[in-house]
Amino acid sequence: MADGIKVTIDDIDVTVPKGTFLIQAAKSAGIYISNFCAHPDMRPFGACRMCTVGVVSKWGLGFDIACATECKDGMVAFTENSNEEVREVKKFIMESLLVDHPLDCPICPASGACDLQNATWHYGMTENRMAREKQWFEQDYLSPAILIKRDRCVVCGQCVRVCDELIGAHALAFVNRGIATYIDSAWGSDLTKSPCTSCGMCVEVCPVGCLMHVQYENNGLQWTMQRTPTTCNYCAVGCQMNFEAEQNTGLIEKVTFAEGTGVSDARSCVKGRYGYQYINSRDRLTSPLLRKDNQFVEISWNEAYNILRNKLGQYKGEQFGAIASGKLSNEENYLLQKLTRGLQNSNNIDSPIRFTQAASIVALQEQLGVSAMTNTIQDLKDYAGCYFITGADLDTTAPVMAYLLQEAIQRRKVATIVVNPRRVAFVERASLWLQIRPGTDAALYNGLAHIILNENLHASSFIDAKVDGLAEWQASLAEWTPEKTSQVTGIPVELLLEAARTYAQGMAVSGATANATGKRDEATGLFGPSAIIYGTGVTQWSNGVDNVHALANLALLTGNLGRQGAGLNGVRDSANDQGSADQGCLPDYLPGYVPVSSAEGRAALETAWFGRSNGRLPEKPGLTYMEQFKAAEAGSLKMMYIAGENPMLAGSDLQLVQRGLEKLDFLVVQDLFLTETARFADLVLPAGGHAEKDGTFTNTERRVSRFRKAVASPGFARPDWKIFTEIMEKTGAPTTYKNPSEIMGEISRVNPLYSGVRYDKLDRGRGYMTYKPGLVYNRMAPMTMERAGLQWPVTPDGAQEDGTPILFKDGFPTESGKAKFVAANVADRALPEADELVLCVGRTSWGNDRTGNMSRRNYVLDAIDPEPELELSLGDMTRWGLSAGDIVRITSARGSLEVKVKPTIAQPDGLGYMPWMFREAPTAAITSTATDTRTGTPEFKYTPVKLERLRASASGLLQPGAGMLPEVVDGGTATAVK
Repeated sequence: MADGIKVTIDDIDVTVPKGTFLIQAAKSAGIYISNFCAHPDMRPFGACRMCTVGVVSKWGLGFDIACATECKDGMVAFTENSNEEVREVKKFIMESLLVDHPLDCPICPASGACDLQNATWHYGMTENRMAREKQWFEQDYLSPAILIKRDRCVVCGQCVRVCDELIGAHALAFVNRGIATYIDSAWGSDLTKSPCTSCGMCVEVCPVGCLMHVQYENNGLQWTMQRTPTTCNYCAVGCQMNFEAEQNTGLIEKVTFAEGTGVSDARSCVKGRYGYQYINSRDRLTSPLLRKDNQFVEISWNEAYNILRNKLGQYKGEQFGAIASGKLSNEENYLLQKLTRGLQNSNNIDSPIRFTQAASIVALQEQLGVSAMTNTIQDLKDYAGCYFITGADLDTTAPVMAYLLQEAIQRRKVATIVVNPRRVAFVERASLWLQIRPGTDAALYNGLAHIILNENLHASSFIDAKVDGLAEWQASLAEWTPEKTSQVTGIPVELLLEAARTYAQGMAVSGATANATGKRDEATGLFGPSAIIYGTGVTQWSNGVDNVHALANLALLTGNLGRQGAGLNGVRDSANDQGSADQGCLPDYLPGYVPVSSAEGRAALETAWFGRSNGRLPEKPGLTYMEQFKAAEAGSLKMMYIAGENPMLAGSDLQLVQRGLEKLDFLVVQDLFLTETARFADLVLPAGGHAEKDGTFTNTERRVSRFRKAVASPGFARPDWKIFTEIMEKTGAPTTYKNPSEIMGEISRVNPLYSGVRYDKLDRGRGYMTYKPGLVYNRMAPMTMERAGLQWPVTPDGAQEDGTPILFKDGFPTESGKAKFVAANVADRALPEADELVLCVGRTSWGNDRTGNMSRRNYVLDAIDPEPELELSLGDMTRWGLSAGDIVRITSARGSLEVKVKPTIAQPDGLGYMPWMFREAPTAAITSTATDTRTGTPEFKYTPVKLERLRASASGLLQPGAGMLPEVVDGGTATAVK
C-alpha cells in the first residue's frame, strides 16, 4: 500500500490507508473492539466511550476512543483483549450503562443481536458495583413503523445521526440533558408529521432494543432465523438485502440489509424494509385456474399445459402477443420473449419500460449507440462535482439513491441543480431550483446549451475527437437565447445563466476529485465532472425522445461522458425494467438491443435456438404495450400472455385495455395474485414470488445481481422460469433448463452485453475504494467496499471481464465510433382553459410496484399511505373553495374520478399531482391520450382537467386496501370477468 500507515494493535502489525480510524484498523486485523456509537458511514461521535483503547505515547499508556483516533505511522495501541488497564476502564463504562438498563432480554426483539448483551458476555460481567432505582418508560409508537422503549436506550445517538447524516430527514432528536436524556421526534409529535421517510434505518443501527420495528415486534427470535442474501425487487436501485425466514414456520419474518456491500451499503427505504408481507399473503394463488361459466375453477398443471399447447398452436404470428414485467428476472423475461419469438413467430412483446424510459432507448441508441445509465451511483456519490437532477423525484422513485447523493451534498458540498415544477424533497438540498413550466424541458436544455456555447464553456477538444454534427446542431440553437428560454420556461434569466455555468464547470466546493474546482484541466481541456440524473418527468411526454436528445446534447457539449462523476443517468422504474429491455422484451429489439430488422442478428439467434438459421424469426417490428390492446379490440390479436404485469391498473388507457381484454379469444395471466387483469383471464397460472426462486435483476446502473430462494412457494405455485420452460417442453421446443444458471448461460451466448455473465462471477466479491467521513466532516477517508454483481457490458475475458462501471471511456459503440449531436424540437402545448388545471401523475414514496399488489398487502405501507389524494397548492384550494379532505370529481376529456384533496406547498398554482397505484382512483382512466409518436410513451405529466367539489369527508374516502382481495367462493372457485 503506497500511502499506507503501519500501526501495531495488540502486538499485531497492520497497514491501513491514511485517514483510517483505529477501530477500523483493528477490525481489518480481526481484533474485536466493543462499541455502541461508531458507524463507518457516520462521522465520529464518541458518545458511548466503549471503544476506549490504550495508546502508547512518550508519557506512557494513555486512553483514547478508537472511533475518533486516526492511525498514525508507528502507533502502538492495546485493546481490552490484551491489556488489563483498558479492560477495567471499559468494565466501569459497562457498569454505568447497565445501571438503568432493564433486564428484559427474554422478551426483547434485539436479544441475540444486542451489542450490550454481547459486551456483557465478552467482559464476563455477573454483577454491578453500581446500583440505583432504574428509570422506566412505557413502550411508545413513534409511527406506524417504529416503536420505542426508552429505558433500553444507551444514548449512543446512532439513530439521530443516521437520520441526519445518511438519510437527511432530521426527524429524531435528543430531548433533555444529562441523565434525563432520551430520544424522541424532533418535531414534537409522531413521526408521520415529520420529514421521516419510515426507512427503518434508526432501528437498524440501534445497538440495543430501544427502537423496534412494529412489523417485527413479535416475529421470532434472532437464533431461529435462516438468513438468505438477495436483491430487493421494488425500485431499480438494486439494494442488497437479507430475507430472514423463521425456521419453524418457513415464513419470511423480517428483512435486514448488508453493510459494506452492493449499491446500498446497508441503507434501506420503507418499501424494501417493510414491503415483503405480500410473500406470506393468504390470498396468494396456489393452483392453476380455468374460467368456466364465468367462474374460476382449480385445475392441475398438466391440464393447464395441455390447454396452453392447443391454444399456442392455434394462435401464431401476429395473432399472439405478450407483456413482460420489470418484476420478472432476466432469465424469465428472456424465456418469455423466446417463447413469443421462437415458438409463436411474433415480435408482439413489450414491457412496462414502454411507459417510463422507452424515449431514452430510442434517443440514446441513435445518439450514443447504447441506452442505459452511464455511471454508477457510488461513482456519482464519490466523484461528481455537480448534480443536474431533472424530471426526477428521487426520494420517491429511488430513495436509497437519494440518500447516497444527499450524503455527498452534505459532506462534499456538491453543487446541485434541481429542475422540477414541483417542490420535491431534493429542492431543500439544492443549490439552484429551476421551477420549470410543465412541458418546456427541451426548451430549457437548448437554452442552457446556447449559454454554454456563447460563454465558451464547452469541451471543444472532446467534441472534435468524439462527437459529430456540432455545426448543424448549433444552428438549431440560435433562437434559444436566455431571454426566449426564460419566456418559454418561466425561469428567470439570471438563474439560467447560473445553472449553465454551474453545470458546465462541475463546481463542487470540495471533494475527492482535485479537478472539481471550476477550472479546466490543462491536459484534457475539461472542467470538473457534472452528472445529469433524470427520470420520467423528462420521458413521459409526447416529445420525450426530443427531451432526451436535448439532455444528451448537454452531456456531449461539456465532455461529461466516459468519465468519473459525470454521465447521463436515466433512473429506471422497477427492479428489472432495465433487464427486461436488455433481454429483448421490446417489439423492435432482440436481446442485446439488436434490431429485429437485422438479418444477421435474427440468423445468429435462430442458430443459437434451433441449431441453424431457418428464417423463423419475423423481421417486422411487433406491437407495443398499448398497441396490443388496440389490436385485440380490432380483432387481429387474439391471444395474449401477460406475466407479472397488471395492465388493468398499469396501462396508460384503462378503457382501451378493458375493451381489448374483453375481445381476446384467449388470455393467459401468470401472477402471484388474482389481479384486476387476471379476472379477465381464461387461464390463470400461479407464480412463485421473488423470495421463492433464484434469478438475477439488472438495476438502473446496469448492475446484474443475484436474488436467491429463501422459502418455498405456497401450494402448487411454480417459479416463472419453470413455467415457461415446461410450456416450451410440452410444445416440443428444443428447450431444457434445470435452473436459472443454465438460462443465464444461454443468455451469455446470445446477448453480447451479457457475454461474460455467469453465476459464479456474480457471486464473487470484488473490493473497490469508496470514501467515508473522516475526522473532519468533509475530509473523506478511503474505505474498501465489496462490489455485488457486474455491470454490463461484461466479456468472458479481457478489459471488461469484471464489467464496465463507466460507459464510453473508450469511445462510442456506433458505426463511426463517435456520438452525435441531434437537434431537439420543442413541442407546442396548448395551455389549460381558465377553469382547468394540469394534472401530473407519478409515484408515491410507498408504492413502487405500480399497481399496489405488493406494497398494499403490507400493514406499514398501507397505514402510512392508505388512499389516493389529489395534491393541490394552497392557491388552488382557495380558487376552488376546497378544504383539506374534501372529495372532488376530476374530469378530463376521457373520463372522471372521485378523490380526496390534500393541500401542499409542494405544488405550484395550476398543477395538481396524483399517484397512479391506487385502484380506488386509477389515474390512467383519465390521463391524456397524447403519446410520443416514436415510442408510444404516454404523456402522464400533462392532462388538463376540471374540478368539482362533491362533499366534505369526515372519515376518509374508502377503506384502506378496498377491493384488494379477490372474491373467493366455495369449492376453490373465484369470480371471473369477461
